[in-house]
Amino acid sequence: MAAAGGGGEGPVVVQKKANLAMMELSNMIAVPMSLYAVVRLNVPAAIWQSGTNSPLSAAEILPILRPPPAPTRHI
Repeated sequence: MAAAGGGGEGPVVVQKKANLAMMELSNMIAVPMSLYAVVRLNVPAAIWQSGTNSPLSAAEILPILRPPPAPTRHI
C-alpha cells in the first residue's frame, strides 16, 4: 500500500512535504494581513501628512498613527 504522499515515499518525506505546505500557506497569508494592518492603521495618510512623500523611519511614523477605534462588543 502506498504512503499518504503517493509515489511510495517514506513517512519522513511525506512529513517534510506537509511542513513545506504549511510554510507556504503561512507565507501566502502574511502579505495580505500586513497590507490590511497598514490600511487599518492609516499608514499612507501618516506618511503623506506633511504633504510630501518623504522617507520616514518606523520611529517617525509611529507617533503620527492613530489606532482604529476599538470594536464594540454586543452582549
